[in-house]
Amino acid sequence: MLAAGARAEKRGIPAKGLTGNGYDGHTFWDAETFVLPVLTYTLPSAAADALRWRHSLLPAAATRAQVLGHVGAAFPWRTIDGDEGSGYWPAGTAAFHINADIANAVIRYVQATRDEKFEHDIGVDLLVNTARLWRSLGHHDLQGHFRIDGVTGPDEYSALADNNVYTNLMAQRNLVGAADACERHVDKARELGVTPEEMAFWRAAADRMLIPYDERLKIHPQAEGFTDHELWNFEATKPEQYPLLLHFPYFDLYRKQVVKQPDLVLAMMMCPYAFSREQVERNFEYYERITVRDSSLSACSQAVLAAQCDHLRLALDYAAEATLMDLQDIEHNVRDGLH
Repeated sequence: MLAAGARAEKRGIPAKGLTGNGYDGHTFWDAETFVLPVLTYTLPSAAADALRWRHSLLPAAATRAQVLGHVGAAFPWRTIDGDEGSGYWPAGTAAFHINADIANAVIRYVQATRDEKFEHDIGVDLLVNTARLWRSLGHHDLQGHFRIDGVTGPDEYSALADNNVYTNLMAQRNLVGAADACERHVDKARELGVTPEEMAFWRAAADRMLIPYDERLKIHPQAEGFTDHELWNFEATKPEQYPLLLHFPYFDLYRKQVVKQPDLVLAMMMCPYAFSREQVERNFEYYERITVRDSSLSACSQAVLAAQCDHLRLALDYAAEATLMDLQDIEHNVRDGLH
């Protein structure tokens, strides 16, 4: 990770770093969510370079937003040079949370480094243009809640969902972060055409962001209606049928309660302030039994939440899985590069 980051030089950090050809050198949202937190605190110059690379793609992201009928910037889910590299739109184009992941990386970097020049020159631009997409993408319903419908969260076994909790909470942070940055850098905000009305809208949308909650089960559904879906038949699923995506059609996966990788659990890790202790415990217990970990991004997040819920043996098991992912070739694909 440090090697890939140190050599980024205003280029993206690909999913496999410098270790292999897996994913064909594409950069995903994983970079901002899992790689940049480490670089921000260990090699901040590399984190800044990675974000400057994202900033260099703003024109392409703005064009992409226009093509999709929106304003602001719509960053691609999978890219090398700013173009969307995924041809499967339910899991690619609809994964708008990438915008908030980038914004969150900017916010974290500025908070950690106090780099005011970076925030002025790079950060505000990224925050404003990503925030503008949420205003275009979402809307206030008749109850006054701000909704973001028809999007795909981190879990790739669900798609085109309404009010995905992870997406909405991260968008909320994006909107507030943009408004705060504009207040700190009035000249830059003016240059970008930000008005008081626009900033007020961002704050109002964040304040009224809809976060679904299932009163029956006393948990947060991953997205609206998720807990009403039929449970996946785990008993009938053979060990050799994992990962599920290689053996079952997405149409079936999308209609069932089965989670490829943490989504609601990742939301609790990234936005702990949004959940009570009891909610964290109940949510974790519920999603633990339906998460199949068909992604290498699973074990690390589950380890953190398991530890927070005092499931220390389970946390250790997940931490070991994440640590040994490549050393023991757990997913039988280390030949393509390290995870």
